[in-house]
Amino acid sequence: MRASRTLSISISPIELREAERLAKRQNRSMSELVGDALRRYRRDAAAGVAALEKVVDKLREEATGNGASGLTHAEIDAEIRAVRRARARKSRVGCIRPLRAPR
Repeated sequence: MRASRTLSISISPIELREAERLAKRQNRSMSELVGDALRRYRRDAAAGVAALEKVVDKLREEATGNGASGLTHAEIDAEIRAVRRARARKSRVGCIRPLRAPR
Protein backbone atom coordinates (compact mmCIF):
# COMPACT_ATOMS: atom_id res chain seq x y z
CA MET A 1 0.00 0.00 0.00
CA ARG A 2 1.24 3.50 -0.88
CA ALA A 3 2.16 5.94 1.86
CA SER A 4 0.31 8.73 0.04
CA ARG A 5 -2.61 9.08 -2.32
CA THR A 6 -3.38 11.47 -5.15
CA LEU A 7 -5.95 14.16 -4.50
CA SER A 8 -7.73 16.19 -7.14
CA ILE A 9 -9.10 19.58 -6.08
CA SER A 10 -10.61 22.59 -7.81
CA ILE A 11 -9.48 26.09 -6.90
CA SER A 12 -9.62 29.38 -8.72
CA PRO A 13 -6.81 30.24 -11.14
CA ILE A 14 -5.77 33.10 -8.87
CA GLU A 15 -5.47 30.82 -5.83
CA LEU A 16 -3.55 28.28 -7.90
CA ARG A 17 -1.05 30.92 -9.04
CA GLU A 18 -0.64 32.14 -5.45
CA ALA A 19 -0.07 28.59 -4.21
CA GLU A 20 2.47 27.88 -6.96
CA ARG A 21 4.34 31.12 -6.20
CA LEU A 22 4.36 30.35 -2.49
CA ALA A 23 5.61 26.79 -3.06
CA LYS A 24 8.34 28.06 -5.37
CA ARG A 25 9.34 30.83 -2.95
CA GLN A 26 9.58 28.31 -0.10
CA ASN A 27 11.29 25.71 -2.33
CA ARG A 28 8.52 23.18 -1.62
CA SER A 29 6.32 20.98 -3.75
CA MET A 30 2.61 21.68 -4.06
CA SER A 31 2.00 18.44 -2.15
CA GLU A 32 4.11 19.66 0.75
CA LEU A 33 2.36 23.03 0.71
CA VAL A 34 -1.15 21.55 0.72
CA GLY A 35 -0.24 18.90 3.29
CA ASP A 36 1.19 21.55 5.60
CA ALA A 37 -1.91 23.72 5.10
CA LEU A 38 -4.13 20.80 6.12
CA ARG A 39 -2.05 20.08 9.22
CA ARG A 40 -2.20 23.76 10.24
CA TYR A 41 -5.94 23.88 9.62
CA ARG A 42 -6.50 20.82 11.81
CA ARG A 43 -4.25 22.24 14.55
CA ASP A 44 -5.99 25.64 14.48
CA ALA A 45 -9.43 24.01 14.48
CA ALA A 46 -8.48 21.89 17.49
CA ALA A 47 -7.13 24.97 19.29
CA GLY A 48 -10.37 26.82 18.56
CA VAL A 49 -12.44 23.99 20.02
CA ALA A 50 -10.22 23.84 23.10
CA ALA A 51 -10.58 27.61 23.61
CA LEU A 52 -14.35 27.39 23.23
CA GLU A 53 -14.50 24.55 25.75
CA LYS A 54 -12.58 26.70 28.27
CA VAL A 55 -15.04 29.57 27.79
CA VAL A 56 -18.02 27.25 28.20
CA ASP A 57 -16.51 25.76 31.38
CA LYS A 58 -15.97 29.25 32.80
CA LEU A 59 -19.53 30.25 31.94
CA ARG A 60 -20.83 27.11 33.64
CA GLU A 61 -18.84 27.93 36.77
CA GLU A 62 -20.21 31.48 36.81
CA ALA A 63 -23.75 30.25 36.22
CA THR A 64 -23.46 27.81 39.10
CA GLY A 65 -22.04 30.56 41.32
CA ASN A 66 -24.85 33.04 40.67
CA GLY A 67 -27.71 30.55 40.57
CA ALA A 68 -28.31 30.77 36.84
CA SER A 69 -27.45 27.14 36.17
CA GLY A 70 -31.09 26.10 36.54
CA LEU A 71 -32.42 28.41 33.82
CA THR A 72 -34.23 26.95 30.85
CA HIS A 73 -33.24 27.76 27.26
CA ALA A 74 -36.33 29.96 26.98
CA GLU A 75 -35.37 31.90 30.11
CA ILE A 76 -31.83 32.36 28.84
CA ASP A 77 -33.10 33.56 25.45
CA ALA A 78 -35.47 36.01 27.17
CA GLU A 79 -32.62 37.38 29.29
CA ILE A 80 -30.40 37.81 26.23
CA ARG A 81 -33.19 39.69 24.42
CA ALA A 82 -33.70 41.95 27.45
CA VAL A 83 -29.99 42.78 27.67
CA ARG A 84 -29.84 43.51 23.93
CA ARG A 85 -32.90 45.80 24.16
CA ALA A 86 -31.34 47.65 27.08
CA ARG A 87 -28.09 48.11 25.17
CA ALA A 88 -29.97 49.35 22.10
CA ARG A 89 -31.90 51.87 24.22
CA LYS A 90 -28.67 53.02 25.86
CA SER A 91 -26.97 53.53 22.49
CA ARG A 92 -29.93 55.62 21.27
CA VAL A 93 -29.74 58.03 24.21
CA GLY A 94 -28.57 61.37 22.95
CA CYS A 95 -29.27 60.55 19.32
CA ILE A 96 -31.14 63.13 17.35
CA ARG A 97 -34.22 61.60 15.80
CA PRO A 98 -35.68 63.09 12.64
CA LEU A 99 -39.00 64.87 13.09
CA ARG A 100 -42.00 63.15 11.66
CA ALA A 101 -44.41 65.11 9.57
CA PRO A 102 -47.79 65.60 11.20
CA ARG A 103 -50.56 63.38 9.86
